[in-house]
Amino acid sequence: MTDVVCSSALTVFVNGEDMPKTAVSSRFLELGFEEIDYVLYSLKNNGGRVGNMRAYLITALYNSKSTKTNYFSALAYNNMREGK
Repeated sequence: MTDVVCSSALTVFVNGEDMPKTAVSSRFLELGFEEIDYVLYSLKNNGGRVGNMRAYLITALYNSKSTKTNYFSALAYNNMREGK
């Protein structure tokens, strides 16, 4: 996150495309503990191999606000369905 926010580049590669650095930095500066913890939790529980860790983390952090709630809702639903 610090690398992106402090970068002098005009764009950042997120979700497979170049996005304005100002938009990405703004979203990163709005992230709280819950979103960062969610990304770390997802990374820990990721069964696949990550080829480009920097790109993966930038994209995961950028999307974390919108995906966190859906992820934990689906996880809770599956746990209830399985009787956990």
